[in-house]
Amino acid sequence: MPLPLEALQYVVRITSFGDLLGTGFLVRVASETGRGTYSYVVTADHVIKNQVGIQVEAPNPFDTNGALYPPLDIDDWRGLYPGVNASRVEFNGVDVGDASNLDLAWAPYVDPEERAHHAAWVHPFMKEAVPDLGNRVYYVGIFEPLMRPMARSGTVGALYQQVPHRDGYVYPAHLIDLRSYAGFSGSPVYMETPVARIDGSGVPEDVQTMAKLMNVDTSILGGMHYFTHTCGMLTAHYSDEDGAGEGVVSRYGVATALPSIYIWIAIMSEEAREERREWDKDREARRLDAEPPLQNLSAAPNSEFARFEDLAQKLVNTPKPDKEKG
Repeated sequence: MPLPLEALQYVVRITSFGDLLGTGFLVRVASETGRGTYSYVVTADHVIKNQVGIQVEAPNPFDTNGALYPPLDIDDWRGLYPGVNASRVEFNGVDVGDASNLDLAWAPYVDPEERAHHAAWVHPFMKEAVPDLGNRVYYVGIFEPLMRPMARSGTVGALYQQVPHRDGYVYPAHLIDLRSYAGFSGSPVYMETPVARIDGSGVPEDVQTMAKLMNVDTSILGGMHYFTHTCGMLTAHYSDEDGAGEGVVSRYGVATALPSIYIWIAIMSEEAREERREWDKDREARRLDAEPPLQNLSAAPNSEFARFEDLAQKLVNTPKPDKEKG
């Protein structure tokens, strides 16, 4: 499955006074007005819990070698809003169980320099994206020795499992067979949706050349399109550090992932949407201040045109004198 290159630039490095805390990733929500978008940074709650001086370094989309923008201070972290119920999630028609304490934190991402950044869209696929058992998935995290994002792959081992979590978190998690390293908490996990292509479009040039040599009509060559969806976020790994070797966190190679539906529930809750509506009002007010709307000149009091129009109207309404009798 080919990941879009932008997937490497969704992820961010989260630090405290320069020390790595973990990985996060950027997501984007469209304004309900149809004007513009809003971005958020998402990570695991335990990455930023009880930390101070939290900063986020996002990739520069104009640098293909993984360069990061200077860090931004982020302090407006939130999880589920009070009253938002995340425990009514069903899988195959069955309630997946308690999700009363998610290992999830997110915050508005506002770059004061208005620098460009890539972000994954928060769309219904995030709500519905559940990988199949045994499917290959990809995750992207910050490879700390080189301080740049890197994609890796794993295999789905189990779905919506009620397993114990550290720090008192309670939620059903996907179990994924993968190589897990410190600092990858908060990494996004991606799945694929393959769609058959049967019209012959997009056939590589070298395949077309070979097909012609073999007298094969390229218009009948099929293929696959792959659509990538965010299906979860890495939160923890099963560790057996003793004897695992220098720099290796887990020989088990099993990680837990928060299903993406919980990210959807948080960011698309009515409370979050109402907050964005208030931002829409503020943004529209700033836009109008910067670009005053055009007005009908005659409606502008005391304008030269208004005074001219008023004079013209008076002349029209002034009775004409009777003609002198000759």
